[in-house]
Amino acid sequence: MFISRHVSPISQALTSRDGGWEVPSGETLEGRKMRKAVEAEFIPVFPQPALHDFIKNDGTSAENTKPVIRDKDDSFLKPTHADFNPFPSVRRFTESSKNYIRFTDFGLDGGTKNIYFYCLQEMSEKLEYGEMSEILGPVFLVNTFPPEAPGIRKIETVLTDQYLEISPGIKFEINPYFDSEEVKKVRIYRTIEKESSESVRTMQLAGDYDLTTPIKDEFTDLTFPPFGKDIYYRLVALRKIKNEFEEFEYVPSKPSETRIAKVVDNINPPSPEILVNIGATQVIPPQLQNIDLSWAETCYEGKYSLYKMSDSGFWQLVEQFNFTDTLIYNYSTLDKEDTDGDTIYHRFKVVAENANGLLSLDEKILVL
Repeated sequence: MFISRHVSPISQALTSRDGGWEVPSGETLEGRKMRKAVEAEFIPVFPQPALHDFIKNDGTSAENTKPVIRDKDDSFLKPTHADFNPFPSVRRFTESSKNYIRFTDFGLDGGTKNIYFYCLQEMSEKLEYGEMSEILGPVFLVNTFPPEAPGIRKIETVLTDQYLEISPGIKFEINPYFDSEEVKKVRIYRTIEKESSESVRTMQLAGDYDLTTPIKDEFTDLTFPPFGKDIYYRLVALRKIKNEFEEFEYVPSKPSETRIAKVVDNINPPSPEILVNIGATQVIPPQLQNIDLSWAETCYEGKYSLYKMSDSGFWQLVEQFNFTDTLIYNYSTLDKEDTDGDTIYHRFKVVAENANGLLSLDEKILVL
């Protein structure tokens, strides 16, 4: 028996019935010509018809291999030989007391948008052809081949502009894809560790970006961008497909080559707001006890200087902190009244310095 395939839309000449296709009923001369023209368009899937008695009856899993009918010496194998396998893409099996023959077509190209139609035709021992079966189709393929890795044409550092509300980031331009490739998004991976850039599995996922919008990593998943650091990037293209369940999903490409970029902190950091925790108060003499001054980071890997105003009105440096330090300073006691009985006010502020050496300009003063 032969199974044949056709590779172009012929639905204009066919009508649908029960999920298949058949020649219009009431065959006339014109209808017969149409049927013969359609049948002539089909080509055999396999070079030889499958002989029923030589089709393997060992399950439904076919093999994508060449037929084996000769040994290494080019002599014909006997049908009883273990290597004899004339029809690897065809299987016989029984299901619910019914006998079936399954043909698997391994010669299709999932990278194209071809539409396929199939039909079956039997051949007798006298090599006489029977009528063609009803036509099955159209059959659409799911293109699950990964697209080409993105080619990065340009990588650009975007500086912060508070007036234009532009966030810092890294902007990418990639080579365009053909519309037929159905590449809709790009996935960005990044890391500041060179060793981790060897594979996207060990890199951070920055996000997925639609190709209809600028491709820009704005570090929205981080508290602060890694200012001043070498950032290693790899991009992955995402092909949009509709799977066998009629659901959309994305097929990733191979990662692009690794590219290195830096993001620059070009604005003055905000001053931290000092939080205070007073352990106890004393009435006589008036005094604050066990005072903790703390603040949160306001820039990436910054330095912080704690100042206290002196009696003469000048700011005096109390302590300096790195971003690796615990940002807390403790006073065991602070007097609240001088010898004349006047109230003493304690004033504190913190100045932040970012990795680029820029200092905070505003002042957030804590008064106790």
